Amino acid sequence: VFQSELPDEELMHNVLTALYSGGRRAIPREVVLPLQPTEEELLSTSLGSDFSLLVPATGERKRMLDLAGENARAELLRREKSGDSAQHECDELAALCDLPESDDPLVIDCFDVSNFQGSNVVASRVRFRSGLADRAGYRRFKIRGVEGQDDFASMREVVSRSLRRGLDEGDLPHLVVIDGGAAQLNSALSARDEVGAWDVRIVGLAKARAERTIKGRRVAQSEERLVFDPTRPALELPRRSAARRLLERLRDEAHRFAITYHRKERGRITSQLDSIAGVGPAKRKALLKRFGSVVGVSRASVEELAAVKGITSELAHLIRDSLAKNRPPS
Repeated sequence: VFQSELPDEELMHNVLTALYSGGRRAIPREVVLPLQPTEEELLSTSLGSDFSLLVPATGERKRMLDLAGENARAELLRREKSGDSAQHECDELAALCDLPESDDPLVIDCFDVSNFQGSNVVASRVRFRSGLADRAGYRRFKIRGVEGQDDFASMREVVSRSLRRGLDEGDLPHLVVIDGGAAQLNSALSARDEVGAWDVRIVGLAKARAERTIKGRRVAQSEERLVFDPTRPALELPRRSAARRLLERLRDEAHRFAITYHRKERGRITSQLDSIAGVGPAKRKALLKRFGSVVGVSRASVEELAAVKGITSELAHLIRDSLAKNRPPS
C-alpha cells in the first residue's frame, strides 16, 4: 500500500520497473494490466524481448484482471477497517490510562524478561504505534547487572536502559506496559524515577486465575488485570474490551520476541562447548548436567571440570581457556 500523485500510466511504469528491473525477481513472460504504462518501449528494452504487456478488453484474461481488482479493493477495505479498529483500541486505552490528549500517534512500549534457570537472561521491548507493530522500535537486551534469576531486578535494568536512551534521543513512548503484577510494576516505576522520565505512564498487565459459574458449573478462567499503582487493587479488564485486545497483542508480541532471542542466545552459548576440540555431545551433556549451564561451566575450576567423567586434566584446561576467551565482560 502506498500513496502517489502520479498519473496512473506513470505509476504503472514505476511499479513494473521496481518489481522486475535489476534482477530483483524472475521476469514473467506475460503481465496483464488494466492500462498501458508510459514508455512501454523503454520497459520492453530494459526487461527483455520475451516480456510482453497485455491490456485485455474481453476474454479470460479480462476476467482474471477484474478478479484481481476486486481482491485488491477488498484487501484495501480490510486494512482501512483494521486501522479504524486499532485507533479505537488506542483511544480506549489512552482514556483508561488517563493519558494526556494529543494529536500524535500513541506510542506504547512493552517489556518482557526471559531466562532459563537463571542463565542467559535476556529481555525484549516491542513498540506499537497507533495500535500496530512498529518493528523499527523493537529492541533486544542482554541483562548485564543482575546475577542469577531476579526478574524484578532484570526488569528494572531493562526499563532503565530503555528510558535513559529514549531521553537522550528524544524517543520516549507515551505508555509503557510491563508483563507482570505489582512487584514488576514497582521495579519499572523505580527505573523511571531513577532516570527522570516522569512523563511516561507505566502500567502492569497481569493474568489472574478466576472462577465463573457457567450453566451451573464452576469454570476456571484467566482474567486480565491492569495494575496502575502497586499499592492499590488492580482493575479487571472486560473480555470484550478494545483496550484489552490491544494490551494482549502487545504482551504476546513481547513474549514471542523475547523467547525468540533467548533461544538464539542459548543456541549460540551452547555452541561454545561444541566448538571445543574433544567435547562431543556426551561430554557436553555431562558438563551441563554437573554445572547447570555454560556459565556454570565457565566458572568451574580446572579441578572441578576434571572431576566430570570423561574430562581429562588437559581437556579441562582447554575448556576453561576457551570459555574464558568468549566470556562477555561483566
